[in-house]
Amino acid sequence: MNNIIKIDIFLLNNINIIVMASIANSPITLANGVRINYKLVPVPNTSYSKVVLEDGNVAVLIHGEYGRGWSTGNIPLGKKHQYIFDSRIVLYVLSDEFKQLFNSDEPITNTASLVAYDDLMNSIFPDEISPGPNAFSKLVVDFIPENTRFRINEYDGSECVEVLDHNNYMAA
Repeated sequence: MNNIIKIDIFLLNNINIIVMASIANSPITLANGVRINYKLVPVPNTSYSKVVLEDGNVAVLIHGEYGRGWSTGNIPLGKKHQYIFDSRIVLYVLSDEFKQLFNSDEPITNTASLVAYDDLMNSIFPDEISPGPNAFSKLVVDFIPENTRFRINEYDGSECVEVLDHNNYMAA
């Protein structure tokens, strides 16, 4: 299980809840017809949970195109992990609604997209400024094995997951 599984497909009902226990949920049906099972696993000492697939891979949010990065931008101190893992954002990015509202290459200007973005982000981060709807609109979900050390690299706003393994790094 050392591979990164990249899923750029979006489908699931919009779920906006805070989960305080590990909960199995209805399977996610991907655009290619594949159904995957997941559970919400609370992150200790926080108000959010992670999406963990049945095979142990964890959902990670990244900005998939050039522009303004998502987790590598100006994130409030102490919130970076939540921006990367929060299940409410992950499930929304995997939803039909996200695909319908945020599937354009153009900057986000329509009212429905802006309202959806504001409602979601204000419910999660009520007193903070988030990266913005244009960064949000280009989010994709990567899945990496649970407990894998990784970092998010960014170039001109395009982010990618880099797994830290002993084959790629040296120590002095």
